[in-house]
Amino acid sequence: MHGVFIRAFVRSTEDPEKVLQAVKTVNPFLDEKKLVVREHRGVYGNTFLSFTYEGKRKEALKVWEHIWKNLDEEDREFLKRHVEEFLDEWGNLHLRFKKQEAYEGRLTLGTSGVIKVVFKLEAYPAKPEKFREVARKLVEG
Repeated sequence: MHGVFIRAFVRSTEDPEKVLQAVKTVNPFLDEKKLVVREHRGVYGNTFLSFTYEGKRKEALKVWEHIWKNLDEEDREFLKRHVEEFLDEWGNLHLRFKKQEAYEGRLTLGTSGVIKVVFKLEAYPAKPEKFREVARKLVEG
């Protein structure tokens, strides 16, 4: 695994500390000094924050192991059956976790109000079929 990229948006109605706690549920190894916090302005003038974090090889593997170990059994089975749907042609495995659930200490896959986690997989040669093979091995244990 080359690395991991994590991003969470903090809407104006959300408490940044709670969102940070949710991000730490996804990555308990997070080094806050490497967390990039940016303020953005939306189309209608609303402001919001983004938390962005990148980790390299060893940390990425630790984050994957933590997520896999703590992921709900139903979501693990879903990923095993559909892992290729979460993978792009460049070897990025895209996962999204519900922020509220993560804040409460649970890792649950979701589609809205999420913390996005992208694992950059390693495969030689770096071709889509090899990335699919690596992804399948990752979820099969």
